[in-house]
Amino acid sequence: MSGSKYQHILASGCSFTQDGVGGIPPTKQSPDGGNSYTYNPDLIVGTWAGYVAKQLNASSFFNLATSARGNYHTYSTLLYTLMSDRYLYNKENTLLLFNITDIGRLDIPVPYNSLDSSNWSFWDVDQIPFRFHKDPVQCYKIIQQEQVEIMSVLAIRSLIDFLENNKFEYRFVLMKNYLKDVRISSIICDNPNLVLTPDIGMMEYVVKNNLTVSKTDHHPNTKGHEEIGKIVLTSLDA
Repeated sequence: MSGSKYQHILASGCSFTQDGVGGIPPTKQSPDGGNSYTYNPDLIVGTWAGYVAKQLNASSFFNLATSARGNYHTYSTLLYTLMSDRYLYNKENTLLLFNITDIGRLDIPVPYNSLDSSNWSFWDVDQIPFRFHKDPVQCYKIIQQEQVEIMSVLAIRSLIDFLENNKFEYRFVLMKNYLKDVRISSIICDNPNLVLTPDIGMMEYVVKNNLTVSKTDHHPNTKGHEEIGKIVLTSLDA
């Protein structure tokens, strides 16, 4: 059982939140769910979300984030999991963590066992019965870039509206400084659950502070994720 009011933590996003470790959602058969850091106390968590979950001693940490995916992916995976009758997430025991990513990314859900299904997901068909198209290049010939971006922005708005209307506690970060885009800033700039780094986005922060995987790979390294996690934790104490 968690020692925190956040018994369950559910995360999603792109590669800036994806760690490939995940955990077990809470169910009637296993109401506490599970997580990898309890089973392996020596595990070094791979992302800011995992760092937050471990520091809060959440009994369940389930990470849906997937590399190269967009905002519709984040919206749909979180909504499916929160609304499923199988899982015991509710506003009293759950904290949602996610990142906003580039709005130009196209997410097309496909059946889990489809030949077009990407293997880049870190959950079982028993947990979420769909994946996303592994190569949407052909779809870009049908859907214009402007339409893709509109769909992505609508996904951000819809996710936040859902969490607000259902009174879930959540925190979200930006992969980059998207406040320069009025389509995004008009939705999120006044949201008290938005957590900004001193340099606004995660990428700007880790690049400026030499906390990247390498000089050419601008993803946060382990220390970078830890520092971002500390900023998110501070927002929870505010």
